[in-house]
Amino acid sequence: MVRALQQGEQPWPLTASPEVLSVELNHNDRCIVIATDGLWDVMTSEQAVKLAMEYGTAREAARGLVDRALFWGSLDNVSVVVVFIAWDAQLEAAHATWLP
Repeated sequence: MVRALQQGEQPWPLTASPEVLSVELNHNDRCIVIATDGLWDVMTSEQAVKLAMEYGTAREAARGLVDRALFWGSLDNVSVVVVFIAWDAQLEAAHATWLP
């Protein structure tokens, strides 16, 4: 963070504008992968989700994706968060009543 705030010392441009995607989840969605460029530089979102689903826990999946990105030659920093989605019919019915 300190490097990003220093002015005039970086040879490359920095931006504070993240790429943001908003989608409505459905029962087919089982996993969310949030990651830095270091992961996306070496694999597609489809590859990341397919690999993440091979692990038993979200923590293992995140670590596995980081390891795979580094093994595949990522030269950027690699940070990954994985969220597994467990759909519950009763919970979904409760949430449906909260939606406008």
